[in-house]
Amino acid sequence: MNDEAKELARKGGFIEINELFFGTSDVLGIGLPVVDLQSGRRIPTLRDSCMTIPEMIEEAIASAGVAIDPSAIFAYVREHHKPEARRNDVTPTIWRMWKKGRLAKIGRAYLLPSMASECGA
Repeated sequence: MNDEAKELARKGGFIEINELFFGTSDVLGIGLPVVDLQSGRRIPTLRDSCMTIPEMIEEAIASAGVAIDPSAIFAYVREHHKPEARRNDVTPTIWRMWKKGRLAKIGRAYLLPSMASECGA
């Protein structure tokens, strides 16, 4: 642990503004993500909150390129955007997006409407 991290721990985990926004204490942006010193988990930054859950869901499906089930979407959201996300933050949103026509569904798997028209679903 470097001196900066030790000082941060001594102050009770105080995070400066640049750490909250940029996800690093390095103003050049070449440092590591901000991590909670007690739990070891990545701390979400203001940049993380720029995407909504529906946008994260659409990104998860688009990155897969195929229809995927809610558990895979949830895993993607946790891994790439919100490590603290709970299943109830994501899966009801998937269902609502499907009901509103923002997603298509094949069996248990969801996909983007543009993908459904391409595969004839």
